[in-house]
Amino acid sequence: PHASNTVVSGGAVKLSMTVEKDAANIAAARAAGCSKKQKTIYRNAMITTENLFSMKTGAVSARIKFPKQRGVHGGIWLQSHGGPEIDMIESYGLGKGFTNVYHLNGKEYKVYKKSPKSSWFNSYHVFSVEWNASQVVFRVDGTVTKTVKKNLASADYFLVMSQLSSDWELNKAKKTTATMTVDWVKVWATT
Repeated sequence: PHASNTVVSGGAVKLSMTVEKDAANIAAARAAGCSKKQKTIYRNAMITTENLFSMKTGAVSARIKFPKQRGVHGGIWLQSHGGPEIDMIESYGLGKGFTNVYHLNGKEYKVYKKSPKSSWFNSYHVFSVEWNASQVVFRVDGTVTKTVKKNLASADYFLVMSQLSSDWELNKAKKTTATMTVDWVKVWATT
């Protein structure tokens, strides 16, 4: 992630994927393991509350407008050090859709996937997750998409927002930018 790819404009946060043009940064990305099959290297965007704010249980809600472009995925998730990860939302663009996912004991559980029509990407949508020690509830635009009854290990979760490109999806990337716009994020900690 590059700080320049995260901008606050008009009261919203804009996280963008852009083409990397600096030769030294391209070489560093290659040295770090970026696939040599990919001719284009991209810059990504990320914001986190790690070491600033965390909570054990509660709810997070965000109003987001995702890009239609493929080859990038935007998301908001709850991360813990050594414990579970709860992906409130991950959007992969038109034709690939979005998912709610949780990661527990080294396994990934996709609990919901939807591939919306093109017009869906023209508007903001509200995504939320609510969790405690025994369940996780995912919502999109106020509608419950999935309730997962699972005993979660106690962990301190911090929030991450990102617009990322990964080698496995870059074959679908257009050589342009892709921007995820976050209008607001609200957090309710219960412990």
